[in-house]
Amino acid sequence: MNMNSKNSTSKIKLWAGRIFTGLVTLALVGSAIAKIAGAPAMVDGLTRAGIPRGAIVPIAVLELTCLTFYLIPRTKILGMLLLTGYFGGATVTHIIGRENFFPPLMIGLWVWAGAYLQIPALRRLLPLAASEAPPGSAEAEISPALARAR
Repeated sequence: MNMNSKNSTSKIKLWAGRIFTGLVTLALVGSAIAKIAGAPAMVDGLTRAGIPRGAIVPIAVLELTCLTFYLIPRTKILGMLLLTGYFGGATVTHIIGRENFFPPLMIGLWVWAGAYLQIPALRRLLPLAASEAPPGSAEAEISPALARAR
């Protein structure tokens, strides 16, 4: 792969990551605003799931705090991990309330996609393909051996 092609791929990954980050931001800001404003549909859904009314605004503040960590480049990985926990809890809450759990699960995946595509160190740490493993690493050495064994 030539240098121009690598640079083009990096820009595509960066912009795809920014798009995922934008979608996550829209979803979380919208959700937090609905919680803070006391939107009836939001409040009813949360109280039906067993969350007390008094916890709704603190949950919105938590949402926005985790999002802030996620949006700051130096703390993006911390934000990603915090939002993973947040959306894990949201997914469980949806399952317990017998609601569609796909939306929080999907947004949680977008959180990871946004960070993964924007942070090269994260891609090196968690390569999705053998070609992404750094030369000389155990993954790079094992993958060709596994391919020959098949």
